[in-house]
Amino acid sequence: MPGCFKSSANTSRQLLIADDNEQFSTMVANVASRRGWVSSTYRDGRELLSALEDTFGPSLLFLDILMPNLDGIETIAKLKRFAAFLQIRVRFVTGGEHTNATAARMIAVASQLDVGETIYKPVTVAELDTIFSDERSILDRRSTRFD
Repeated sequence: MPGCFKSSANTSRQLLIADDNEQFSTMVANVASRRGWVSSTYRDGRELLSALEDTFGPSLLFLDILMPNLDGIETIAKLKRFAAFLQIRVRFVTGGEHTNATAARMIAVASQLDVGETIYKPVTVAELDTIFSDERSILDRRSTRFD
């Protein structure tokens, strides 16, 4: 799939990155891969939604608020239909103007989903390390409930 990056690791957690900033997505995917995550990147919400049928097990989604074609708010509204059978934890990503108000709006729209703290660009490797460590613990606890 164009715009999609996958690493290969058998015991990894899945990270889905929907962001139109290719440089940011690649950086996050590379850091995640070094931390044992299997990463897939998507340029917009449409690419993400079309790929969700192939998603399995607990997953972490980094979802950019402002993207072309299908933005984060529209994507979240459509993502709710997958919530019943996918174990997805969402982290909104933003860096534009009015980010706090937009992030609050997205969290309200995502009320049926599991949403973590918003990630504000620019983000450092150290911040990503903390996020991946925290999220792995959360997803590991969840997966033991479903095993």
